[in-house]
Amino acid sequence: MPKNKADIAKSSSSSSADTVILDLGSYNAKLGLASNEAPKVLPNCIFKAKSEKKRQFISSQLSECKDQHQLFHMYPFSNGILTTWELEERILDYFFSDEVLNVNPKDCNLIVTEPCFNFQSIKRLFTEAVFEEYEFESAFICPPAYLSSQLFRTQNPLEPTCLVVDSGHSATHIVPVIEGAIAWHGVIRVPVGGKVITNHLKQRITFQQISVNEETQVINQIKELACFISTDLKADFRLAGDELSPLTRSCGLPDYVHHFDGYMRAVEETFERPADHEQLIRLTADRFVAPEILFRPSIIGDVRMGVAEAVADSIRRFSQETQLYLFRNIVLTGGCCLFPGFLERLKQEVGPEVPEFGEVEVIRLGDPLTTAWFGGKALAENTAFFEKVRVTRAEYQEKGESACEGKFVRPNCK
Repeated sequence: MPKNKADIAKSSSSSSADTVILDLGSYNAKLGLASNEAPKVLPNCIFKAKSEKKRQFISSQLSECKDQHQLFHMYPFSNGILTTWELEERILDYFFSDEVLNVNPKDCNLIVTEPCFNFQSIKRLFTEAVFEEYEFESAFICPPAYLSSQLFRTQNPLEPTCLVVDSGHSATHIVPVIEGAIAWHGVIRVPVGGKVITNHLKQRITFQQISVNEETQVINQIKELACFISTDLKADFRLAGDELSPLTRSCGLPDYVHHFDGYMRAVEETFERPADHEQLIRLTADRFVAPEILFRPSIIGDVRMGVAEAVADSIRRFSQETQLYLFRNIVLTGGCCLFPGFLERLKQEVGPEVPEFGEVEVIRLGDPLTTAWFGGKALAENTAFFEKVRVTRAEYQEKGESACEGKFVRPNCK
């Protein structure tokens, strides 16, 4: 793997028309060229394994680790904010190298996301790295929700206003976009996401069945396979109380011989005896109680708003006319929006808040996990607009950080 930026440039080749689109999530990164049909989805993480103490695995290199039991994760993000630039820089080196994208940054434009509320020091390091270390030809930096709104506008040109619900690994952001610009006074951060759900599920399984405290990766996989958002809690709790409940699922832990990931048995095999090599856990109420945290953070003692409350609170900060547009254009993005029942539950809880003669509509623009990336692709393909908002390397070299003011989508930018 190239060890520095110069090595990356020497080992890569791409045309000057290439635009790298990079949606840096706190769990996964979605990356690719604007000319690609779809992005690669890779871990935005560096792993250490007990079985291979001398090596660290960057992102997708984890597939080279033979025994992934008791992994240690090093994430650049914490609580939805990029906090450790050194880790992110190592991951970016890997992404741009010939092992992944195989690009020469000097010959590329860049569209990259950053959290809504990042530290100023990290923003400065990020911008410096883009232009001074990687030396991209030009760049545009914005929150993922802004790119999702771009995809919405591309598909709905007569609807310039929407509300983006970005529910990811570390946090959920409610982001109103009015006439193509983020209305920052309406942005709300809800400190719950996939990580909190995984940790809560680990605690419940450990308390009720077997200890899985050191199996974060496996429980996260099982969560994604088995969990759902309830649209009728009373009915689901009644079903969960049955001895042979139709909600019960049997999930298996990897033995690294027959299975290398957490898995869920077929429904018809739920109550069959485990095979000799299988270590099974059974989930019933846990399947919907753990992700219920998104709508009821009080489950874990957090008195702050859940997602539906935050959506209503954000919309109420605008005039009634604008509220009507926001209620009917709620756009979902982020991995947590993949839970079955998420869209229906959000619509169900937000519905009573809609003003008279209004309507609520919750929209998925394809896969919520990659919505922001495809929004970046749409932006790159809108050449006239991209030329207007991007900052070139020459502009940065002439004006420094001030060249980015008013172009990059950041709080306090006009």
